[in-house]
Amino acid sequence: MKVVMLLPILYSDNISYLNESIQSIMKQTVKKFECWLIIDGPVDCKLQTFLDHLTDARFVLKHSKKIRKLSDALNSALEEAIEEKFHYIFRMDSDDICHPERLEKQINFLNVNPDVGILGSWFEPIDAQSQPTGKIVKFPMTHECCLKTFKKRNPVNHPCVAFRASVFKKIGLYPNKYKNNEDTNLWCQAFKHNIQFANLPEVLLYFRMTPSLFKRRKKCAYDNFINKLQINKELSFGIGANIYAFFVFLIKVQPLFISKTIYKMLR
Repeated sequence: MKVVMLLPILYSDNISYLNESIQSIMKQTVKKFECWLIIDGPVDCKLQTFLDHLTDARFVLKHSKKIRKLSDALNSALEEAIEEKFHYIFRMDSDDICHPERLEKQINFLNVNPDVGILGSWFEPIDAQSQPTGKIVKFPMTHECCLKTFKKRNPVNHPCVAFRASVFKKIGLYPNKYKNNEDTNLWCQAFKHNIQFANLPEVLLYFRMTPSLFKRRKKCAYDNFINKLQINKELSFGIGANIYAFFVFLIKVQPLFISKTIYKMLR
């Protein structure tokens, strides 16, 4: 099975975080894979120097001359991955850390569960110093529970996900109407096409949660709220899902310390 990890990189990405991310990928128990570093537009000179000094042949630099939306950057890489006949496509962000057995466990699950097209896992948040916060964020195991969860929040965490490449042939690539909600819209398309979801009930990713994450969520809160109303309509989720979406919108636009506190309580 051909396996590729897609890891987007932006101009301002933290080199220390990126190094931790790459080191965690290098330490995977599965050794045969590729990791495509999707460099979106020009990057900082120090960051470019760091990338140029990567010697592991499994890490492939994919440059774009201009800055694009994340969905466009991912779609370009997806088209290439499908053309090169990769079977499994993994996602990860440049500031997160993989569990050493992440690839092995998700590949093994997909190998023995051919009906599952999108596979996530639990994650453990880490702070700006890469220290665990002491809380595990869990996601539902079965497709039915994932669909029920999607009425309120995403059923999988995007950087935790492994896809079958065949999924994109059925549902198309990432929708790019909204700048920061490409994953939620992709889950909507997948459910509409009856793609099966699942999550492994264990931590396979350490997800970095810093103040900048909550600031980004606040900035796009209104657009994401309008988008979620459209998704609720497409999937016939009903008025209860709309009320919950409005509640989430109100949380996101609160002062940072309030939104962080409520988020931790809800998770």
